[in-house]
Amino acid sequence: MAKILAAVIVLGACGYPSLPQLSGSSDGSVGDGLPMTLTVGASPASFTVHPNDVRETLITVANGTMQMATPTLAVSGLTIGTMTFTSNTCANGVAPGNTCTAIGHLTATTAGQVDFQITASTTSLGTAMTPLSLNVRAACAAACGMAGANLDCCTSSVVDGNAVGATNAGDTFFRGYDVSGDGMYASTAYPATVSDFRLDTYLVTVGRFRTFVNAGYGTQVHPPNPGDGARKLNGLAAQAGWDSSYDVKLAADTASLMTQLKCNSTYQTWTDTAASSETLPLNCVTWEEANAFCLWDGGFLPTEAEWQYAASGGHQQRAYAWSNPPGSLTVDCSYTNYKPTSATCPGGMVINQVGSESPKGDGRWNQADLGGNLLSWILDYENGPYGATCDDCAELDPSTSRILRGGRFDAAASRTNERISSGPENRSYEVGIRCARAK
Repeated sequence: MAKILAAVIVLGACGYPSLPQLSGSSDGSVGDGLPMTLTVGASPASFTVHPNDVRETLITVANGTMQMATPTLAVSGLTIGTMTFTSNTCANGVAPGNTCTAIGHLTATTAGQVDFQITASTTSLGTAMTPLSLNVRAACAAACGMAGANLDCCTSSVVDGNAVGATNAGDTFFRGYDVSGDGMYASTAYPATVSDFRLDTYLVTVGRFRTFVNAGYGTQVHPPNPGDGARKLNGLAAQAGWDSSYDVKLAADTASLMTQLKCNSTYQTWTDTAASSETLPLNCVTWEEANAFCLWDGGFLPTEAEWQYAASGGHQQRAYAWSNPPGSLTVDCSYTNYKPTSATCPGGMVINQVGSESPKGDGRWNQADLGGNLLSWILDYENGPYGATCDDCAELDPSTSRILRGGRFDAAASRTNERISSGPENRSYEVGIRCARAK
């Protein structure tokens, strides 16, 4: 008489709703009609997990009225780490009316989709409860956006792409073009299609990066795994994953990384301990560190086509990310943080908290700081003009520079088509990070 029970344990994460405590049971009856039950629960049943974190949950198996049971605990479908069961008293059997316990010892190894089950059963047959899924991401403070908004610093939103199968399939989009009519960006020579994806609302804050640093990542001691972040680009699968040759370009260890993040005594935003700068965008970061952070956070660096599509509002072809109507060239310090040409902006030349000019300065899909505050690293190498065609494209042929996009607090506000590049190991107080992720 097989008695099966399965409970689902799910890892919670930044930007996703909390999950209820999970438990379940398998009910049946013996020949004389007496009920038999075996139930299992877990406490806690949800976690916030980053790569290399260790979490433990107490598994409790209760025997109702069935004959002496010896439950077997097993885990299936766990793709982001391993789980072992320690202090397991269930192996000795559990009598009717009694319980047995075990510790589920989870070690996370990568960020990604979580979908797994813990089963407690007296046989290998049976069915399991419906599993739940979440993305593993960095823990996040709720303190971003304009003053007093206290919004989730890790939030992202879907950018509706125009590629085949995307939300706005068939819409035209041209790199190097906007509808302003001033002739500065008038070329329609470089069409592009982009699949649906998510782009973070804010530049990565000091507080978000601190969690990464405190976990020991971003260094040669704990680089990403080879191939992390690989995805379909240029019509080919498994492109642009982490290359182990990048490892030696990371700081040697955490202490060295913290020192190197302080690249400018006037404008650096990093502090070795939490301070008032936690919601400022992180700067003084290299391309490899930016890439490693986004991979650890369950995302990846956006391609140049993805970033420009989002900033341009897709087929709207906006002149500035906030331009509405799309051809408007209106800009002042209520839209973005930039170096004005007049004395109309108070406060002087300073780096602002991310999203300080939201929502007025946000793009079509709600991203802030696309035309000012800090530049952000892009996946692509810089190899001259755009390629003639682009279907989820990226420039992956190596060169000495990587693309940067966005604007700067100490320069003119950036149009959506402005391009800049830099050596990937350069540290600048003008450069930060914005991550993308799968829809």
